This record gives sequence, structure tokens and C-alpha cells, in this order.
Amino acid sequence: MNRSSLLISICLTAIAAASCSGSSQSPNNDGEAVDLGGQCTLDSDCTNPLVCKFATCHQQCAESRDCPTGQHCVIVGSVGVCQTPAETTCSSKQPCSAPLVCRPDDGTCRNECTSSGTCQGAGQICVAGTYCLDSTEIAKNDGSAGAGDGAPGSDMGSAGASGGTWS
Repeated sequence: MNRSSLLISICLTAIAAASCSGSSQSPNNDGEAVDLGGQCTLDSDCTNPLVCKFATCHQQCAESRDCPTGQHCVIVGSVGVCQTPAETTCSSKQPCSAPLVCRPDDGTCRNECTSSGTCQGAGQICVAGTYCLDSTEIAKNDGSAGAGDGAPGSDMGSAGASGGTWS
């Protein structure tokens, strides 16, 4: 083996070793796990028990009440995560990150649904067979969020707005 072949072999070995250690290297390249809101590629990039969704470390949740005040629990894959304020707003120029969709009536990113059973946790309701909302939001919006005539916790189907309140 000549000198240039040996040098190439050593370089390729070093590159391969660096790329194979990706699970222990966080995106900040210092090998340390990143905290809530930090950039990530894999769950292992985040400080345990955070998970990597939307390329950011998130807190897991079963319902929105598991999240900090004002944040919603959304389903990403099969995992519920607390949606950060930066991930909440949307418009025609700023779409939501998949699998979330933009609610055109208020410009927020939410999970799509066909029934309340497809929403995250018992505290969310499928409004008009379209978007998951927390039951507390529907009460606060005085029914203007598109709530139908159903009782809290029921599937609204496509009943449309009723203007009524739930308390």
C-alpha cells in the first residue's frame, strides 16, 4: 500500500467513525443532550425524557393539562407532545409542520380529526369533524370555535356553529 492509499484509508476510517456516532452527538456538536426547545434529530439528542419532534426537543403529554399553561398537547406520529408557542401560529405563508393543519378561522396549528376518538386525550373534542380543540377552549370561545350542538366530550360531527355555551 502506498502512502497516498494509506492516507485515504485513514481519512475514510475517521469519517466513518464520526458519522456512526451520531446518536451520541447532539446537533450542537458538543456531545451533550439538548434541553427543551433545543434543536435535535433523534430522541437521544434531547435530555431524557424529552422527545425530538419538529426537529425540536419537546415535553411528552397525554392531555393539554400536562403542558405548561397556554400550550396544547398534539399528536405527532403516535406520541403526544406539548406544542410550543412558535409552533402554534400559521397562515397561508407560514404553514403548520405536518401532521398538523392550519385552522383558517383563528390561524392555529391543530391535529385534524374525524371523531373525538382521534384527538389526543380525553380533554380534546373533535369540532365539526375537522379539528381537535381542548374542551376548555370551546367553553372560553362561547361556542364560536365551531362547536356543534353536542354535549362536552361528544363527537360534534358536522353540526356547525350553534353559538351556545357549555359550562
